[in-house]
Amino acid sequence: MTASGTLPVALVGVRVGEPGGGAERFGRRSVARETQAVLGAITGVLRPVDRAVRLAEDEYLLNLPALTEPEALEVAGRVHAALAGLAQSYPFVSYRVHAAVTVTTRRPLPVAEVRHAVQWAAQEGVPVATLAPESSATPVGAR
Repeated sequence: MTASGTLPVALVGVRVGEPGGGAERFGRRSVARETQAVLGAITGVLRPVDRAVRLAEDEYLLNLPALTEPEALEVAGRVHAALAGLAQSYPFVSYRVHAAVTVTTRRPLPVAEVRHAVQWAAQEGVPVATLAPESSATPVGAR
């Protein structure tokens, strides 16, 4: 449902994959530090009005009010860059990052569609996918 005058919200779904077995190779404390670093990289690109929600162990949803699609794609790019920068601190861990971006006035927010698009991006090896405006559940392209 969409109401007139509803604030557009950009949603950026992010999946952060890393090689398995981190706890066995480096210890649980190291994995906890890596997780904190990932959270810091993701939340470090947000404005004060933005929110990040952890949906699963490796999946996050960024809620970015009043951003356009190009601005949301820029945020997704900054998330990629911030996570790539973690390789300097954690040289033995390479993160695979996939994202999906949409801008919507729909309520409730199309979280399931964004998660589906992130899954598609991860399966296809696409760094950032976009959803069609006001969303069909099919990702329309790679950026």
